[in-house]
Amino acid sequence: MKKIKIMLIICMLLSLSCTFFASAETNKVWIVSLHYDSSKTADKITMNEVVLKYGYAPDMKLQPENSYRLDVLDDKNNVIYSFKFDIPNKIFTDITEENEIKGGIIVLNQTDFAIIVPYYQNSLKIAVYDEMNKQIFSFNPTKEQKNNFNVWIISSVIGFVLLLTIIILRKRKE
Repeated sequence: MKKIKIMLIICMLLSLSCTFFASAETNKVWIVSLHYDSSKTADKITMNEVVLKYGYAPDMKLQPENSYRLDVLDDKNNVIYSFKFDIPNKIFTDITEENEIKGGIIVLNQTDFAIIVPYYQNSLKIAVYDEMNKQIFSFNPTKEQKNNFNVWIISSVIGFVLLLTIIILRKRKE
């Protein structure tokens, strides 16, 4: 009987600790999906979609000098976060022919790509600028969405503990 109680307490403690670690939040980021089309004379970059997810934004310490720019702005139009980026429209190829390495660069006319932007609770707008610092477009990012993931984890753990308790009690009656 004591073994069963001890096992039950250990299972409950393990379940609670799993719930705690599973519900710990990581950072939030926006994933901004963009489309580039060089055949257009204006607005070569357009937005596909924006998704708020859990994850980590890359450090943007190395930035190109003259390129596109993305700014995250607050409700007073102050820049909270800013970085420059290049269009990833180049594919580097290398092949070997007759024991010689040859290659080149293929430049794509159109491409889809995504930029990961840190989430800021006080952000109101994200703006994208071209190489001449002319605003191409801006949008209001999605605000934090209610996530039921933690509820499912807690419910699953409670269900598991109840199921384990029922199994132990039935074995005890036998």
